[in-house]
Amino acid sequence: MLPIKHVAERWGLDWDTVKAIDKAWMLRTLPPRDRTGVTRLAYGFRDDDYFALKIHSAFPGNAR
Repeated sequence: MLPIKHVAERWGLDWDTVKAIDKAWMLRTLPPRDRTGVTRLAYGFRDDDYFALKIHSAFPGNAR
């Protein structure tokens, strides 16, 4: 399993093309997820993002 960027570079394809192929495969292959009870989705790469998510979960509410 490789990142989309690496697959695109390896095969000389546009990133968006590889992303579309990957998305079509996932929709065709994977079952739908049950999202009952999900109120917030979060995604991040850096440690700062993880820290911010942990702080927000510890102190919910509106930012000042």
